[in-house]
Amino acid sequence: MSNDAAFRHRVLKGDERPARHAIPPTPRGRVAGRAVGWSLFAIVMLAVVAIAVPVVHGLWLAQDALDAQRAHVASLSDRPVAGWTETAIAPDVPEETPIDRLQFIATHNSYVLEPTGLQLFLVDLVEPGTAATLRYEHPDLTTQLENGVRAFELDPRNTGRRFTNTHVPLVANRSNAPDFELALRELDIWSDAHPGHAPIFVQLELKDDYRFLDPFSAAWDEDAVLALDELVGDSLGAKLITPESVEARGGWPTLAEARGRFLVYTDNNSDAAFDALGAGGSSVFVARADGSTAFAVRNDPRDDELAYLAATGVLVRTRADADTVTGAARRDAAFASGANLISTDYPIASPAESGYAVGFEGGATVRLRPPLPEEAVAAAAEAAAAEAAAAAAAEAAAAGTTEATPPAE
Repeated sequence: MSNDAAFRHRVLKGDERPARHAIPPTPRGRVAGRAVGWSLFAIVMLAVVAIAVPVVHGLWLAQDALDAQRAHVASLSDRPVAGWTETAIAPDVPEETPIDRLQFIATHNSYVLEPTGLQLFLVDLVEPGTAATLRYEHPDLTTQLENGVRAFELDPRNTGRRFTNTHVPLVANRSNAPDFELALRELDIWSDAHPGHAPIFVQLELKDDYRFLDPFSAAWDEDAVLALDELVGDSLGAKLITPESVEARGGWPTLAEARGRFLVYTDNNSDAAFDALGAGGSSVFVARADGSTAFAVRNDPRDDELAYLAATGVLVRTRADADTVTGAARRDAAFASGANLISTDYPIASPAESGYAVGFEGGATVRLRPPLPEEAVAAAAEAAAAEAAAAAAAEAAAAGTTEATPPAE
C-alpha cells in the first residue's frame, strides 16, 4: 500500500485526523472581529462629528458676526443729521428734571440674535426647556437708537485679547455686536450724528460663565476690569457722565445737562468691578443690589425695596419681562415700581408675536418717572436725616478731638 493510500485508510478508520491547516477556516470569527472593530470606529467617528459640528458651526457664526459688524460700523457716518430732533422724550418732560426722576425703556441683551436651530437643539439637549428662553433678538444698535431706545445692555467677556459680547460661547453666540469696542464705536458714531439726544445708558454684565466652551475666555480680575474701564473712557471720552462728576456736582445732572452724554454702569454681579472701580476715578459706575452705590439692578419689579432705593437717588434697573415670558401685569408693575430703567426683550419697534411690547404713551421711550409711594419717600428721607446726623456727630467729634489735643511744641 502506498503512503498516500495508507494515510487515507487511517483517516477513514479514525486513527488519525487531518492536519488543522487542511480544514478550510470558517469566516465567522473574522467577520465578528471586524464588526466589533468597525463598530468602535463608527462610535469614535460619531463622537468626533458630534463635537466638531457644533464647534465649527459656532466658530463660523462668531466670525461671520464679527465680519458683519466691522462692515456695518465702517458704513456709518458721524456727520450730524440735518434737521434731526430728539423724539424719544415725552413732550411733558421739563429740561431741568434730574435724570434720576426719569424713566427709560431699555433693551435686555441688546446685542443678541436668536440662536440657530442647531444651537437651540443642543441647548435643549443639555438643559431641557432652556432653548425657549433664548428665542428673541434685537436689530443692530444703530437701528435700536433710531427706534428710540436710549438704554442698552452689553455682556463683555474677557478673552485676554479683546472684549467680546457673547451670551453663551459656541451655542448661543449669534450677535449684532460681537466686538465690545466696535459696539462702543457704533454708539459714539450715532451720538455724533444726533447731537442733543437723550442720555444713553449702557449696562455691562461682566460675564465669565461657560468658560469651558471658549479656550480664550478668562476670569474678570482687577486688571481686566481696569482695562475695560479704560477702553470705555477712551471710546466715549468727554461724553461720559462719570461717578466723579456726579459726586462733584452733588447729585445727578438734569436732562438738559445730560443730553448728548453717556452713563455706563456694571451689573450687580461683579465683585471684581467693585474692587477695581469702587475707589473712584473711573469711567464706569458700579451697581450694587443693596443701593450702596449710585446704581442698583433689581430685576423683579415687585421687589419691596426697589421704590425705597429709587427714593434715595439710586438709579435702578428692573425688567418688564424675562425668559421670553410676557404679560401686562409684570410690565405695568415695572412701570409703577419707581425704577429708572425698564429692560425688555420687546420694545415697541420689536413686539412679541403675541403683540406684547414695552413702551410709554405716544411711543415715547423716555418719560417722567411716576410718583413713588409715600412710605418709600418718607423712609428715604428718614434714612438721609439719620445719615446726615451721624456725619455731623462724627465731624463734631473729630473737631472736639482736635481742639482737645494740645499743640505740638
